[in-house]
Amino acid sequence: MLLARLSTRPLSSRVIFSSLRVVSPRTTARSMSSDAASKQRRMRVYTRTGDKGTSSLYTGERRAKDDLVFEALGTGDELNSFVGVARAALAADANSALAPLAEQLISVQSALLDLGAHVATPRSDAEADAARQQRTLFPAQAATQLEQWIDQMDEHLPPLTTFVLPSGGVISAHLHV
Repeated sequence: MLLARLSTRPLSSRVIFSSLRVVSPRTTARSMSSDAASKQRRMRVYTRTGDKGTSSLYTGERRAKDDLVFEALGTGDELNSFVGVARAALAADANSALAPLAEQLISVQSALLDLGAHVATPRSDAEADAARQQRTLFPAQAATQLEQWIDQMDEHLPPLTTFVLPSGGVISAHLHV
């Protein structure tokens, strides 16, 4: 129901695509020139460090895998995956009124990647250098932008008088997760 009443105002998106991956605009701008992109080292999905019950943060600090930082990172990754499923459902939907939502979800996914980098770089770590901390700052305006989008969507809905059951179509149900 909510998705059927979205505003059709155009949104700007500063998301940069690299192959089929969404890459954070801040990360891409500082790390990939056109020449550097062609020489970019391939990122592996595994670390080759074995499983000794620990994992490393962006600072290189090793922590137990049950550390709350990794719980937060995993939760953020799961959320990003759910947003990706909703985007895939949007791509399959012929409703052009939903195009602004697709742009918003791309921005949300990019912000979630930036947030993960911020979480993986503890501010209290004396070993973390200032450059890494600077690279992983998370702007407060990301939350403000999300709130503005929610307010815009909410303007098109009747006032809530009861709890909302997850439904209203495939896309809406995915976004309820």
